[in-house]
Amino acid sequence: MNINVMSLTLRDRRALAAGAATIALLLVVGRAWPAWRHWQGVAELGSERAQLDVERQEGLVRVRRALHDSLVSRAQRIGAAATVWLGGDSPAAGAASLAALVSDAATRADVTIGSLSISTDSIGSGPLVRVRVRANASGDISGVAALLAALEHGPARLQVRALSIQSPDVAAPGDRAEVLQADLIVEGAWKRPAWMPQ
Repeated sequence: MNINVMSLTLRDRRALAAGAATIALLLVVGRAWPAWRHWQGVAELGSERAQLDVERQEGLVRVRRALHDSLVSRAQRIGAAATVWLGGDSPAAGAASLAALVSDAATRADVTIGSLSISTDSIGSGPLVRVRVRANASGDISGVAALLAALEHGPARLQVRALSIQSPDVAAPGDRAEVLQADLIVEGAWKRPAWMPQ
């Protein structure tokens, strides 16, 4: 069927033009409107993300000074805590330092050390490794107390993990000072140097 547009009346031509325009408008609106809404949603989401990122960055800038001060404070505390760790290039050297501290404390307390046995935590893989000394000491009650006080208030932070005190001569006469046997286990922490791998 071949229709000549010019043969249509003016009214029919207007109706045909209005119908064609309506169909074209429906096609444009049906396809373009959802695409535009999608693009607008993506743009708004991107804008919100950018705004949140800017707010987070501004927050970091505001607390930068406080973070710096906190970092300096922590570094000073770690530096101060370094004095409580045992020195040496290895855990065995740290244990030897601990044995020397126990021996020096016993000498100052006028207590005799019978034996010293050192050991280290063989599976310690972190920055701090526990080292321990088992000591057998003999002396009077004030000497043993002075030894414990010297270990507690010494240059390194130590822990007396076990303490056993016995009197070997219970039947000693009352005019003689009682000699006590003290078996103790003392622990300390050796700090791995920064250059040494874990």
